[in-house]
Amino acid sequence: MNWYYSVEGHALGPVNEEALEKLALEGALVKDTLVWRPELEEWAPLQKLHPDLLERVRQAQEKPVPVTKATAPVPLSTPSSNAAANGGAPGESHKEKPGLFGRLFGRERN
Repeated sequence: MNWYYSVEGHALGPVNEEALEKLALEGALVKDTLVWRPELEEWAPLQKLHPDLLERVRQAQEKPVPVTKATAPVPLSTPSSNAAANGGAPGESHKEKPGLFGRLFGRERN
């Protein structure tokens, strides 16, 4: 059965029953949305013409979301210090030697 629905005064459709339900599940159709099908004389709110659809949508929206196995947050590792590898003590910050520019002009990089 084909349905038409109204959005901001514009008739859209036709859509089949499955598509109508999908639109309702997505929130595009609400209880006051005007709907119509060729057998009807005039447009009417979805809640009047298709209350069972709204009940299915309500039940689907109330259904609890299945819980999946939660993954524990992965702790961030502390960056290892290169100071020990460069002759400094562990935990001691490593300061780079001045580059060519610094050596030529007596300035160190920050």
